Amino acid sequence: MAALTAPGCLSILPRSFSDSTRKPRLLEALRQRVFLNAGTKIVALFLAIFVYLHVFVSQENEVVMEVPLELAGVPEGLTWSGSVPQEARVRFRGVESIS
Repeated sequence: MAALTAPGCLSILPRSFSDSTRKPRLLEALRQRVFLNAGTKIVALFLAIFVYLHVFVSQENEVVMEVPLELAGVPEGLTWSGSVPQEARVRFRGVESIS
């Protein structure tokens, strides 16, 4: 079909005709936008899921243990006032299990 408008002039096509051809072009443009670089988008989605699951699964564990306490290397002239505790409670925190 020959061009029905000259540069700078209004279209002589009925409005309903131009609207009906606009929707398929819009859908085609949307389809092209979605599927453009589809491989990269799929890889990015898998990486995002992997990172989310890695962070979700690697929760912090905490273990509290009581260890014996021993005073060593105390310089002369310094003394401990009161009684010396026999044990100290130590807390270990990390992503791996401590057993």
